[in-house]
Amino acid sequence: MPPELQLLPETKLREKDALIRLAHVDTLLLLSTTKRGRVYLREHGVYPVIKVAHLAEDDERAAEQMVRLVNFLKREEGPETEDDGEEHWVVRKGDSGEDEDSGDEIIEVA
Repeated sequence: MPPELQLLPETKLREKDALIRLAHVDTLLLLSTTKRGRVYLREHGVYPVIKVAHLAEDDERAAEQMVRLVNFLKREEGPETEDDGEEHWVVRKGDSGEDEDSGDEIIEVA
C-alpha cells in the first residue's frame, strides 16, 4: 500500500455511506476510460488501495465497480487501446477578461 495509507491510525474509519464509496469508485472508472487516465492511476498506486477496499466492501454495487476498475487497471494495453480518441478532445479557450461570450469559444485540438 502507499506509504501515506500505511501511517493512518487504527482509529481511522472507512466511509460508512455506500453511495459515497460507489461514487468514488465510479469517478475512478471514468478516469480510466482514457489511456492517459489509466497510466496516471497505475502510477499513483490506485490498484493496491482498491484491492484492500474491495476486501472490506460489503455493498455489492460498489464491489462490482471495483472489479471493473481492476480489470481496466490490470489488463494489457494493446493496439486497440492506443487510440482512445484523446486527439479529438476540444478545449475551452480561457477567459481573457473580455466580454463573457468571447471566453466561450471552442477550439479544436489537433
